[in-house]
Amino acid sequence: MNWTLFRNARIVIGAEELQWALKVPWGETPVCETSVRELQGWPTLHTANAGDEVFPGITAHLAPGHTPGCLVYVLKGSERDVIFTGDAAKNGPSFLSVRPT
Repeated sequence: MNWTLFRNARIVIGAEELQWALKVPWGETPVCETSVRELQGWPTLHTANAGDEVFPGITAHLAPGHTPGCLVYVLKGSERDVIFTGDAAKNGPSFLSVRPT
């Protein structure tokens, strides 16, 4: 919702996530439908797919569940990687309770 505050920023959203948000009927998700439609045509918007390097050293990874196209981002580090989960993992216990499938 706050992307309009950063008019010149490079905005990255998952391609699958954007398509999902555009197709879901109004009022059925917490996504503000009018904002998504405006965002779709934003000049600095870039869509990402799993495996894409969205910034130097930062790779997108698909993590569906919260939403179908939810992405997490991994920053490759020299000693260890850093994972930005966004709201895919809302707290430590939630993150640790997930079992790989």
